[in-house]
Amino acid sequence: TRPGNVDLGFKTKIAGEVVESHATVTVKSGTYPSEKLRVAPRMVVPSKKDQKLIAKDRILLGRAYATKTLTRFWDPPVVMPIQSVITSTFGSARVYNGKKESVHFGTDLRAPTGTQIVAPIAGQVAVARLLYYTGNTVILDHGFGMFTIYGHMSKLLVKEGEIVKKGQVMGLSGMTGRANGPHLHWGVNLHGTKIDPMVLVSALKKQG
Repeated sequence: TRPGNVDLGFKTKIAGEVVESHATVTVKSGTYPSEKLRVAPRMVVPSKKDQKLIAKDRILLGRAYATKTLTRFWDPPVVMPIQSVITSTFGSARVYNGKKESVHFGTDLRAPTGTQIVAPIAGQVAVARLLYYTGNTVILDHGFGMFTIYGHMSKLLVKEGEIVKKGQVMGLSGMTGRANGPHLHWGVNLHGTKIDPMVLVSALKKQG
């Protein structure tokens, strides 16, 4: 969304009556850092075989994010998936091997291989499998269109369909997929929009 004032409208039905609300939100310009990373060549220029895997992953993720779960699993406040430091922030521009450019839609946390990764809030495992770009990945469905993503793990310790509690170990950190070192990629998909996990932490902290 371009900087400036944005008008937002909300409409719902309560006890048979339509209720409307409007608000104006000011969008400010953002400044994001740029990173240059070296990864395996096939992670920048996938082969035809790898492109088929990527296509399958997209279909899988699309189906997962389209799930309409009308159960609220999350329980604020949020605990961090790992007690560590941020090594790459949300929104940073990335250049892979001097060519491939993309935007980092997640927050990376330093995590030596084998570090336990826990669920920040309760949820149901929507995805727990090896994906091309994010490697061994867990995606939690927290209900009502909120999903969180945990990538590059060396080992998965939960299964699809499983209900996990806040603080439960989901897997061990690693560097599978497109990664140049062991770390945890932590992402949030909220109603189809990727947001900064640290914003989610702040928002749910206020509710706790």
